[in-house]
Amino acid sequence: MFKKKPDILNGPILQSLLQLMLPILFAGVFQQLYGMADALVLGAYVGDNAVAIVGGSTRTLIRLVESVCINLQLGCLVVIAYFIGSRNYEKLLASIKTSIMILGIFALAFTGLYFAGSDFFLRVMKVPEELMVSSASFLRLYSLGFLPYALFQLSISILRGFGETKTPTYLLIFSYIFCIVLDYLFVGVFHLEQYGIAIAFILSQLVAALVALYIVTQITHIDLFRQKADKECYGRILKIGIPSAFSGVAFSLTTMMVQSGINMLGPNRITAYAVYYKMENILWVFMDGLGVAFATLCGQNYGAKQYDRVKRIVRVSMAFGLAVTISISAAMILARYPIARLFSEDLATINIIAKMFNYQCKFYFLYVFIEIYQGFLKCVSKTFESTIIIFVSVIVIRILWAFFVMFPHLNFTNCMACFVVSWAVAAVMFAVDYYRLLRKGIENIQA
Repeated sequence: MFKKKPDILNGPILQSLLQLMLPILFAGVFQQLYGMADALVLGAYVGDNAVAIVGGSTRTLIRLVESVCINLQLGCLVVIAYFIGSRNYEKLLASIKTSIMILGIFALAFTGLYFAGSDFFLRVMKVPEELMVSSASFLRLYSLGFLPYALFQLSISILRGFGETKTPTYLLIFSYIFCIVLDYLFVGVFHLEQYGIAIAFILSQLVAALVALYIVTQITHIDLFRQKADKECYGRILKIGIPSAFSGVAFSLTTMMVQSGINMLGPNRITAYAVYYKMENILWVFMDGLGVAFATLCGQNYGAKQYDRVKRIVRVSMAFGLAVTISISAAMILARYPIARLFSEDLATINIIAKMFNYQCKFYFLYVFIEIYQGFLKCVSKTFESTIIIFVSVIVIRILWAFFVMFPHLNFTNCMACFVVSWAVAAVMFAVDYYRLLRKGIENIQA
């Protein structure tokens, strides 16, 4: 059961990183197609307002849920990888059941929150009145898919924690293709407009979650109904997951603040940002893959007490991440106008999208430092430091920028610069904390 493909504890680091990442990135291609399908289908069959509803403020609120789930899953993955590395099978099974309980509770809580407060959240984000009713209804319906989404993504993380690469990839590709087909069916054939997108999401995630959970039970031999959660596992997962989720919430809430500024600039800016947000996911797919692969490598080697190898994993992952991120950013800048024309025929909207690509893509390399150094802190359970850094760099810096620069001098550049400034501050703070711990000695850090 503990046989790994790739050889995470002894194999070449870059090879292991690539073996873990490539299936994630391959699935990410389909994820990107799935993400673009919403905008393409709605643009073809409904119109720009539907694109703004699905890709604007509601997308930002949905991204908040996705971010919390992803960060909680990362906490689960680190703990599961640690028990795999330390060969503790009893705690491993307990950590799987505990992870399912935690993710399920959080997903249901968000469903209830959005059902009760969708109108309030959208008004706070200054959604134009002509989009308000449809946006609120869409968000309520979409939120019914949060539970199966969370359980499906957790199952994928569990399988990856065991070094599985093919099965999670096939499952993800199946879910994306299934959802794209349902998008066209419910929007193009049944004419359910933006609500067809929500129904497609719910059904595709429900089917995918049931299949993925079944595979997890077959690989781990866990009885999900009889296996009990574990108090120690709750503590370990929440110690990593809650600060990580706080990071996700901080990024998402401040993104909502920026979105509210963009909403004040008018509907064509909202549409432009929605399109840019879809294409930006190409970079975040890579970042998510890098983060998962790094957490698996770092977590298992830290659990096996291979501290020198952990340091090498950090260096190799950083160099690889920077090289790929800079390459992707350059390609997106060069292709900014052809990309924009795929989603809009309006010249003003096309120019806004191209301007966003030209500005923002120059700074994405900063996020690699955040991804790797923050991932290291999570693997060694130094989540308090991570939380403080996120609080300062994301919440404090972005709020100060918003109230002293963005809102007083409202334009697209100042809105987007809010992200860049916070990335730069976070990258420097994480780097300083990493080298402080390195001087102390990884072997002296309490997991």
